[in-house]
Amino acid sequence: MRTIYALLWTLYFQITFHRGRGNPRAFRSVRTFFFIMRKTFLFIIAFSLFSHFVLAQADTLFLNEIVVTGNADKGFEKKHSLSNIDDILSRSSNIGLVRRGNYAAEPRMLGFSGGQIMTTVAGMKIFGACTDKMDPVSSYVETANLRSVNATSSDSSAENACVAGGSLDFCLHEANYNESKTFSGNFGTGYFSASQGKEAFGVLDYSGDKLALRYSGSYRAHDNYRAGGGDKVSFSHYNKTNHLISGKYKLNDRNWVTADVLYDRAWDVGYPALPMDVSLAEAFLFGAAYNITPRNSDIENIEWKVYANKVKHIMDDSERPDVPVRMDMPGETRTYGTYLKISGQKKKHGFTAKADFYNSLHKAEMTMYPPENNGPEMYMETWPDVFRNNMAIYIGDRFAFADNFTLNTDARIEFARSNPGSEFGKKQFEIFGNEINADNRLLYSFASDIKNNIGDMAHALGISISERQPTVSEQYGFYLFNSEDGYDYVGRPDIDNEQTFKAQYVVEYNTTKLSVKTETYFAWLRDYISGVIDPNLDRMTIGAKGVKVFRNRENARQYGANVYATYSLAKYWSARTNLRYTAGQYQDDNDNWQNMPQLLPLNGNVSLSFQKEKLSLTAESEFATAQNQTDPNFGESETAGYAIANLRGAYSFGKKNTYNIEAGIENILDKKYRSHLDWGGIPRPGRNVYLTLNLAF
Repeated sequence: MRTIYALLWTLYFQITFHRGRGNPRAFRSVRTFFFIMRKTFLFIIAFSLFSHFVLAQADTLFLNEIVVTGNADKGFEKKHSLSNIDDILSRSSNIGLVRRGNYAAEPRMLGFSGGQIMTTVAGMKIFGACTDKMDPVSSYVETANLRSVNATSSDSSAENACVAGGSLDFCLHEANYNESKTFSGNFGTGYFSASQGKEAFGVLDYSGDKLALRYSGSYRAHDNYRAGGGDKVSFSHYNKTNHLISGKYKLNDRNWVTADVLYDRAWDVGYPALPMDVSLAEAFLFGAAYNITPRNSDIENIEWKVYANKVKHIMDDSERPDVPVRMDMPGETRTYGTYLKISGQKKKHGFTAKADFYNSLHKAEMTMYPPENNGPEMYMETWPDVFRNNMAIYIGDRFAFADNFTLNTDARIEFARSNPGSEFGKKQFEIFGNEINADNRLLYSFASDIKNNIGDMAHALGISISERQPTVSEQYGFYLFNSEDGYDYVGRPDIDNEQTFKAQYVVEYNTTKLSVKTETYFAWLRDYISGVIDPNLDRMTIGAKGVKVFRNRENARQYGANVYATYSLAKYWSARTNLRYTAGQYQDDNDNWQNMPQLLPLNGNVSLSFQKEKLSLTAESEFATAQNQTDPNFGESETAGYAIANLRGAYSFGKKNTYNIEAGIENILDKKYRSHLDWGGIPRPGRNVYLTLNLAF
């Protein structure tokens, strides 16, 4: 606890003297925190009363955490055994997806995205290499090699980064020891009619006395899909393969080492909502860890991990017809890191301490080729070889201070240094009067929540404050075209950090038949980062409306709620539902409140399932209401509501159910529709009939 108090004192010192002694912005941030807490009090209490009226009482509660597992037997999270990452994330209670095509959707957590959330793979930092966000980290993992997806939608995610929106950690499936089998595995294949898609996966496990190995691989190939009504959606095809080798070696009963090698490659990927496609998206990741479980100690586990990864992404428009100027846009990131994590239990305190460091390089460029070689090529660096070094200390404490009460505290201090390494890239910014030097920032994140369990009911109320650094694009991006609003975007090297104050309230009710979880939140953002039109700058992209520069807006607010419920209707019957709603506004230059862009209206899904022995059947509906709260400055237009129906079934047979067949019809009525987060008005797939076959041994 002394360490925690020392860290909190350091946090106070940092806030008070942030970027220079007596910085008024820092003092204003502290005052604003308490102002916002008062402002959200009625909002929290009102929802609390509503929750008490609707619900009754729960034994356990995990504040702001969901675990969407990657295993095939989690039917609600996975549509079928070949479900991809986007399918799984879209069905969780606090995640939305920005789609630019049929591949690599960008996750949003409670309306937060980009630099507001941190995405890791098995705790390892990794960054996409596309300036247009066409390769989120989620696109480089596969369900065949995942044990779980840990989505933490609050600042208790401070273990991984100083962010406001939360964190996504894709936990890789480890090699495990199996006393009954030396070799085991499973294989599967499937066909999907809407895109004439063909998919396959395989898993092979080896277990010895001390050594365990696991291989998993997958392949997906899809043509342009057919939307509702029968129209083909051009440039919606993709191909992808993914491989993971995991190893575990037991030194003794309390010491072991693990290693993971992951390779992912996607090629010939179309993006119908964008003017360019992807000829190659490739990632290589390596990680190794040493684990210790000490004897007779308050420390339960010590983990030291080192890792490295490289991501390569190449955009081009060579397959597009009638392009006025051909372009190539390659990008690359390289990340090296390490962390030391200690966890344990001391009387009523459960503690976690972590120190981590990573170094990353972000580079991207663009070359324009004039038609018929009529003139010189045009070259610029869209990310000017940006080096980032981040060092952080995190401490978390879980204090059971009374019967049925737990106080959780999380704090993180992070030093971040950014330095563009390209002289060519630095000179590009000189035309704006910017002199680029190394940029040093001190970041923080602090969160606290209190939990109470009474009978079948559990409550949790949490508050948090955090400050994030700008993304590479927000700070150093150079003429990045956004096809949704039609503007070129330019970064601002001296942009301020974005601060967020958040309050969240969670209620969970569990009985033998009914389980309900509700979550509501309110967030106030200071120095909110967004693109603002600069009439003094000329566009670079042909057809662009103008140029936006990333800037800090003084205030923004965001709020929402979600509900997840399951109910056992009868012996073999159960029902589930998932509802989500998010809204938000920001202050423009005239102090008028404008709607935040890219926020989903009320949406969700509901299902009715029958499961008896080897047979399971599910009827479900996915729906959304109309979205009228749009931001025209971002190029948004209103979208209509929709509802589609799906039917799924599965049957296991053979000795010990070694064979499993799955079949289903999605979008049964072949409805033409789109979600509000689907760019370019591109419709979703129409009626899709799928069939999969799996073999386990």
